[in-house]
Amino acid sequence: MVEKILTQKMWPLHRATRDHHPMTVIVNNENEILAPTAWPWAQGRPARDCWDDWATAVARWCVDHGVAARDVVVLLPVGALLPVARQAWARAVGGWLPQIETVPTLAQSLAWSRGPKAPSSLNAELGPAPTLDVVLDRLLVTRSLGAQAWGRQWMQRDRRAFEHAVAQVVECAHLWVRVAQSCPPDQRVAYWETCREALRVAHAASAGPGARERLLLAWALEWAASSDDGHWPTDVLFGHQARAWVGVTAGETVVPGSESSVMLAVLRQAALQGVSALWMNAEAAPAQRNDAPLPALARCTDFEDEAQRATALVLSAVQQARASGGDPVALIALDRSLVRRVRALLEGAGATSSDETGWKLSTTRAGAAVTRLLAASQPRASTDDLLDWLKSGWVQWPEQELGSNLDAAVAALETWCRRHGLLAAWGLGLAQELSSDLLPEGRQAMPELARQLWARARQTVQLLASLWSGGRRAPLSQLLAQVALALKDCGAWQTLADDVAGASVLQALRMNPEAGADAGAWPLVASDLRMDGQGLVRWVDQVLEESSFRLASAAAGDAKVDVVVTPLTRAVLRPFSAVVMPGADEGQLGAMNGIPGWLHGAVAEQMGLPGKATMRDAQWASFALLMAQPSMSCLCREAHGREPLEPSPWFERWSLHTGLTLREQADARLWLSVPATPVRMPRPSLRRRDESGALTTVLQLPLPAQITATSYEAMRQCPYRFFARHVLNLRAVDELEEGVDRSDFGVWLHAVLQRFHAQREDGALATDDVGRWTEAAREVTRQQGLDRDGRRPFFLPFAATLERLAEHYVRWLHRHESEGWRFAEAEEVVQWPMALSSDLGEDTTVTLHGQLDRLDRFAPRGADDTAWTVIDYKTGSLDKLKQKVRQPLEDTQLAFYAALAQHAPATADPGDPDRVTDAVSALYLHMDEKGVTPVEHTHVTESAQLLVGGVRMDLTRLLAGATMPALGEGTACDYCEVRGLCRRDHWTAPEAQP
Repeated sequence: MVEKILTQKMWPLHRATRDHHPMTVIVNNENEILAPTAWPWAQGRPARDCWDDWATAVARWCVDHGVAARDVVVLLPVGALLPVARQAWARAVGGWLPQIETVPTLAQSLAWSRGPKAPSSLNAELGPAPTLDVVLDRLLVTRSLGAQAWGRQWMQRDRRAFEHAVAQVVECAHLWVRVAQSCPPDQRVAYWETCREALRVAHAASAGPGARERLLLAWALEWAASSDDGHWPTDVLFGHQARAWVGVTAGETVVPGSESSVMLAVLRQAALQGVSALWMNAEAAPAQRNDAPLPALARCTDFEDEAQRATALVLSAVQQARASGGDPVALIALDRSLVRRVRALLEGAGATSSDETGWKLSTTRAGAAVTRLLAASQPRASTDDLLDWLKSGWVQWPEQELGSNLDAAVAALETWCRRHGLLAAWGLGLAQELSSDLLPEGRQAMPELARQLWARARQTVQLLASLWSGGRRAPLSQLLAQVALALKDCGAWQTLADDVAGASVLQALRMNPEAGADAGAWPLVASDLRMDGQGLVRWVDQVLEESSFRLASAAAGDAKVDVVVTPLTRAVLRPFSAVVMPGADEGQLGAMNGIPGWLHGAVAEQMGLPGKATMRDAQWASFALLMAQPSMSCLCREAHGREPLEPSPWFERWSLHTGLTLREQADARLWLSVPATPVRMPRPSLRRRDESGALTTVLQLPLPAQITATSYEAMRQCPYRFFARHVLNLRAVDELEEGVDRSDFGVWLHAVLQRFHAQREDGALATDDVGRWTEAAREVTRQQGLDRDGRRPFFLPFAATLERLAEHYVRWLHRHESEGWRFAEAEEVVQWPMALSSDLGEDTTVTLHGQLDRLDRFAPRGADDTAWTVIDYKTGSLDKLKQKVRQPLEDTQLAFYAALAQHAPATADPGDPDRVTDAVSALYLHMDEKGVTPVEHTHVTESAQLLVGGVRMDLTRLLAGATMPALGEGTACDYCEVRGLCRRDHWTAPEAQP
């Protein structure tokens, strides 16, 4: 089926060209027609001197051939050389300048001479011709192949394989088109026939797997040939009537399909027509003097060492260039990750740079503005997705909605989500308004500013809701219009349009009509190709990954900066004060791992396509010319992780070729001796000290307004921990982790017990209590979102024990009530003010604050004999609880809660509000699937009295200026979040002493 369809596609073009003779050689004896003229670059000679030699040689050639310089067209390999060549001519020759251009600039200047393109009917079998735009052409191929039944079935069955095949088809077609552009127009028919014949022979010799790929290659060839309409931009060069041509290349080996190959094709055609043509081939030459500077090589230990040494070399060269007013320093980008690190170090040191390699739009903040919005708009988006979008820097709602409070709102929303473990961004409901039954109330409620931000963000993503509605597919143009509307709604559109990288993103995604998105084949494919939300996300990712962004000054090579980051091939022939090339190891420099794709080997050579050997030879020529620079420093590391690395074998090849030896590059880093400073135990104080160390009356930090059982326990375990957490209010940022842990189970259990006792009636039967407890558990599970898809699997181990836990608790409850105890209050918040005074004359009040899990009442003989017990629910280790109450004075929590219970509103005497009851007991109620076990703190009122006295004494001492040293030990330090502040791990024994 596939073979039949593709054969029918190829037949019309075969029939139109089968009478032409196959082209075996485009130009006979091309080396005799146009032979390269050596342009020597002597070792260690400045580039500008070499360019002066070039200008002198070209001027002499013009005189020899009777051609005026102004009538000569000079073609250079890269645009960055244009000012260099023009300056060299003005400096060495003077007078009229030749027309110095590159292939793209000359084609652009001659575009006016190209006649109007004749209208042609669209090939129904091949579709629109390739445009050499990777993004658009992939859509065109997807549309053409997807129009066939087999293509649609393949796309639905294995989308990844189909997209890979589309990418390969586009890559091969572009390769053919670029190589064909370097053929004169009258020789292209023969070239296409040569390619077809090569494919026929290759297909006839192949059998077995790969039949589909071979047929797709044949289709890609016909699709590429359909673009040969005589109106390629470079076709005007072959018809340009110049008096003489001069071409410049960096090495004799030219990669087919490159701009240099087009240049040489133009020169060869001119030579065949009797026009004077000169091919100047730059090549490395021996040094003209014995003391010529030699390149250097530095062996580094690891990645960071190589980055630092490269940075030091660049900075040293920059300082010299600034002092002498010289050219910028070149940083060769072999290893992009290493160069990014070097560039960050350079920016930190104040050096300006221009990156000619550009950035993938997928790595820019502007690209993230679109991808993060799409990620946050999905119904199953995580809270991290939402926060990433809000923090991207592009969201700017009007001031009357959030405005200047946006950063504060984002911080409040993030803090609340992390504290409450909200993993799903829209888990609170996507279609309805925020309701009170979905959010905690009271102290746990979401702040109003965060609530407004959440609602406003949801309003924006609702504009993209149709992307995710049940696999709905819509035209690509309609989907992009929705994305543009959402970007405008959140205020990101105008910011992107005003930003250089942002404008590139909008142009790459064809969302900016002013950038020409409506031209050519785009309207056709954008309206015909349909996608769902996931398909749009994949397409946006592919577009941003395939598209690059470069500043205009960097692309032209005329940026006035200290450092130019450039690839090896763009660095040759350019004047630099120094060249630094990090990453020159066997894995980066000269490592040709083969040509990816479906076209390689003998078939590619028969078609004149670039091969592995050709690309390696071209890179070697560039490397040899770069090594001739006066100040050339190379760096490589000895290992990449655990993998050992050696310097590139090209260094040895260069030594054998030139007879020279690389010198060892000295470490240019400045060594700084820093005296050892002992790290002592921190001892902060609330009061300021004068120069002699004596306490002053100035209170630089206040006491915390509230003291809880947790904060006082931190003070007893480690005063410095109390200082960091409760005086400075430092908090570790909670992780938004997927799953349900013991702490989540504890929160759930507290809510279940509160609801159960609020609905329960006295005297209920045990069976009714079990059912009521189970129903309360289900309601709380639903309200806390533990039954939703994202959290249900993680809650299943706890939900499986629900029935047993209910039975164990009801059994204990009935036994507890049989002793005369009755439930009184749950989750009661108690605050008890405590007045403090210091000898320095400053009085203050702190509040003892706590939330009692449960308070039970015992009154068998009337109100005068009322007793109370504080119950604290626990789900952790039972043994640790028993160990804690064995030493009553070490149990801070129950003693603290007992003291608060004595001052709780529920225990107050209506007839005497100032009377404090002593009839208070306290216990931990440990609960798990094995049973419910009470762990009582005996004589808790005595412990509470001692603890309150300790609290008063400790706070008074702190108010008077006592220090808060880091005295924690054991488990108090093992899991302490402020361990990095006290730097306990850096102390020595003498330094830890007072």
